[in-house]
Amino acid sequence: MTSDQGMMLQALKDLVPVELKQFQCCLMRKVLKDYPPIPPQWLRAADTWATVQTMTRCYGEKGAMIMMAKVLKNMGCRDHVDQLQSQCSLWKHLPRDKPALEPSSDFVQLLRRKLISGMRSTEPILDVLQQHRLLDEAERAAVNIFAAQRDKNKALTDLVLRKDSGAQKVFHQALSQSDPFLLEELDSHPPCKEPGGGPVLRRLLGHLTSDELRLFQWCVTQHISEGYPPIGGNQLNRVEGYSPIGGNQLNRVEGYPPMGGNQLNHADRLATETFLERHYGSMRAVVITLAILLKIKPMSSIGLPGETLWSFTLSEGEPTPTGGTLDSNMTPIEITPDVHVEGDMFRLQCPWPGVFRCSLTGLVLKGDGEVVYWTVPWDRKFLASKGFRPAGPLFRFTCLKGSFCQLHLPHCETCLESHGVLVVAHVTEDRLEFLQPQKTTEKHVVINISGFSCFGLLKHNNPPVSEFPINGMVLLFHQPSDDPELYSSLYLLLLPRNALIQQATTLWKKRSGAEYVEALPDCELIPNQMYNLSGTPVQVIQPQNAKFLNFEDYDNYTASFEVQLTTGAKRVQLALKALRGGPHWLSNWLFGLHETVVWNRLIKLKAAFQPDLTAESCEMRELLLNTLNCLKTEELEMFKRLLSQRKDPVPVCVLETADRMTTVDRMVQKYTASGAKDVTAEIFRKMDYNDLSDELQRR
Repeated sequence: MTSDQGMMLQALKDLVPVELKQFQCCLMRKVLKDYPPIPPQWLRAADTWATVQTMTRCYGEKGAMIMMAKVLKNMGCRDHVDQLQSQCSLWKHLPRDKPALEPSSDFVQLLRRKLISGMRSTEPILDVLQQHRLLDEAERAAVNIFAAQRDKNKALTDLVLRKDSGAQKVFHQALSQSDPFLLEELDSHPPCKEPGGGPVLRRLLGHLTSDELRLFQWCVTQHISEGYPPIGGNQLNRVEGYSPIGGNQLNRVEGYPPMGGNQLNHADRLATETFLERHYGSMRAVVITLAILLKIKPMSSIGLPGETLWSFTLSEGEPTPTGGTLDSNMTPIEITPDVHVEGDMFRLQCPWPGVFRCSLTGLVLKGDGEVVYWTVPWDRKFLASKGFRPAGPLFRFTCLKGSFCQLHLPHCETCLESHGVLVVAHVTEDRLEFLQPQKTTEKHVVINISGFSCFGLLKHNNPPVSEFPINGMVLLFHQPSDDPELYSSLYLLLLPRNALIQQATTLWKKRSGAEYVEALPDCELIPNQMYNLSGTPVQVIQPQNAKFLNFEDYDNYTASFEVQLTTGAKRVQLALKALRGGPHWLSNWLFGLHETVVWNRLIKLKAAFQPDLTAESCEMRELLLNTLNCLKTEELEMFKRLLSQRKDPVPVCVLETADRMTTVDRMVQKYTASGAKDVTAEIFRKMDYNDLSDELQRR
């Protein structure tokens, strides 16, 4: 320990525990120019000595002393600041130790996944790229339109990958200023440098983000590999250990059976690699992986270490331009899409040329083929700066095969005169554009398309949002009580009609275990209007009145009302009323608001859970408990995590603090005794505990 470090350590020891936490929180924020914040995970559970070491590692000894003096001054600890200044009078003028970081030629490609998951802000990097004229406004908008930081990071990283090496160098310089500790962390954990770059399949899977990995696993499981365009015969010649592949091997991947079942659900990259090689063999696994990746990822991001770009030129297939010959007035054929196990991703298969409607999202597509789509959150602050607000979900599409020429996005407007304010946001890999609809029907906005990317409906902010009602819906979620003697709760959501019921249902089930209650949801709602809910028989409805605020929020499914039901209630009558007043507040105060019923339903509820206390059930509980007792603590946590990620999960909120006995009780309550046994055996197989699974099934 140097004298400077000893001085800093003593200054921190003089702080009380609350002040030390405050000091560490200040280090996580921007305090001084050219002194970036320290990542929170580096200071989590750090004591005084660990804090000094982290500061020295980040800023150097003299820089750490400067930062400490500034933070202590901001905290009002003048005595400590005076002591530091007296022992180092030139602390303001001392240079900061900062190692120079030089990028490798392909660092963005090699570290793509870690950059996407690690960057904390894109704005400083976008500013620098734009100052160097490497980025225009449309490209910047294609990054800023997303709300989630991971989506912004992905858009920026892939945008830089499509540019030349000069842009990647500027990106590295900007990142070294805005988040140098991320680069230091990446430099301390470089990609695996095996001879020849390591196994090809491992390198390909290593570039996938978590969302891309989920989509890839789903495609493999559902056997999407059939029907892919061919890969040229010389495209794997550059990969060590692989002989040339015939150009027609992927026209029809016959003899490549689907994975089947749910073997890849929630599997990590190493488990996915193992499953693929075990099922297809090393060579075929690479072929199928490449074929699928070329559909679900930008070509520039399918890279191998040591190469700037490793993209593939597909031989010209036979496109099927079916859309142009189809009658625009054809009645759509309704199809129920395949839904991912997590409930947030959809796959629509259109087997012949025609017009097809997704029964779960309301989307209509014209053409034929297979397309996967899911929603991503809007950045509403960015949209407001452009004069827009969301008028529907933002869909991200990936076309797996075939071609489509027209897309119908569902809207919720009721006044035809207001349709002129609807526009379509089209987000490509490097551009955001606002399109005028080709046609607007009573339920959809129609646009012609030449390919898939991101599409979503927007509405101008200029018209008053409360002028016209919109088509809305009322969703109900029932949360029964574990104790039959206690009341259960019913949650009521007010949403626009083009929100996704499937998504709301999945979110509520995972979050609290509340079950969706089937009831006719349609009604008309006025944005920013106050509503009142009444019902019988009920104990309490809270709040009494609520404003309809979710008319522009397509990823926040919060409840407007909570209804606490009477004990043993099997039916409840609910009525939603709009509270409308006159133009003058005095008349409203004297005579009250006028109430108009907009939604009225008789709701039938499922019977409360009755515990099964038969001898057979008790014996099964004991068997499951003895089986879970074989697991270590960390293995039990993995078991509970997989249990909460099933298609019909036990909610996370009831498993967080559950011990083995409680976990068994929750499974029996959810799946019955015999069903809990099957679920336990299934999860053991996912954990690769086949012996435990087989033994459980035999008993």
